[in-house]
Amino acid sequence: DRLFFAETSSSISGDAFVRWMTTNTLKRPDGSFRERAIATSNNITDIENMTMTQDEWLASGISNAEAAEAEENVDGATAESLLEKAIYCFEQAKHGEFARKAKVHLESLQFRRKILKEKRSG
Repeated sequence: DRLFFAETSSSISGDAFVRWMTTNTLKRPDGSFRERAIATSNNITDIENMTMTQDEWLASGISNAEAAEAEENVDGATAESLLEKAIYCFEQAKHGEFARKAKVHLESLQFRRKILKEKRSG
């Protein structure tokens, strides 16, 4: 189940509400900090992204990356495809660090496959 908030025109209070809901660190009245956001912000103009939250995109990317790792020694092409899906998911989740790591992993896999191919043919 999901609850969506939509604002027909921008307002200071609306901006403050979104900032409060999506902030990762909140200071409590007792001085302690809460390290978890209550909500994620979605771009409502992109229907595809409305189907999944940032957390769901991130989870999907992690699942694809794990599946790619399992496929590396079995089917390199499938592993590459899964890593490409993982990169897409990480980009949709706006998680640049995971996307960069997946890209490096993909480049590494492609490089290793190229070396093996040249070794077999030469």
